Amino acid sequence: MTKRTLSVGLLMLTLVLPSCFDATGGGWIVSASDPNRKAHFGFSFHCTDEEGATVVRGNLQYNDKAYTVTAENGKPQGLSIKGALFDVIFGPPPLSCAFLQSFFGGRYSGDYLPQPQTLGPGGTFELQIEDLGQQGPSKEDVLTLSLSGGVFGGYSNSGTLEGGQITVHLD
Repeated sequence: MTKRTLSVGLLMLTLVLPSCFDATGGGWIVSASDPNRKAHFGFSFHCTDEEGATVVRGNLQYNDKAYTVTAENGKPQGLSIKGALFDVIFGPPPLSCAFLQSFFGGRYSGDYLPQPQTLGPGGTFELQIEDLGQQGPSKEDVLTLSLSGGVFGGYSNSGTLEGGQITVHLD
């Protein structure tokens, strides 16, 4: 099987963004802090052409309870975030969906808020996904998450899915 990755980052978005796609996923990878624990995730990103521009929207939920910070009450609090990418608008897509159908995966950046929000300030996230095209639960799909700024700044985790699925739907 040939591994194919579509890199869609905020810096490169105007260069390689498909004219319409959905990326969804949920499941778990091994925790960044404890190889015997799980880091759970769920995400949904959608890209559409709207009046000659490309609009990207989406959300991310991620939990790695083995990675902790000290809460205001002095007790350890596991990593739990909600991330969002709201109406990121770019000019007309320069590449066709037909061209991009040969790629799978993507890179997404947005803002995150810690859960509960009383833990401290949020920051930014970068999510890299790889959908290796297998139907159903896959132990070959890959998820990489990095957090910058905020209470969880400096956290990163990457791994193949131990449970769940990542799917990129190209129109």
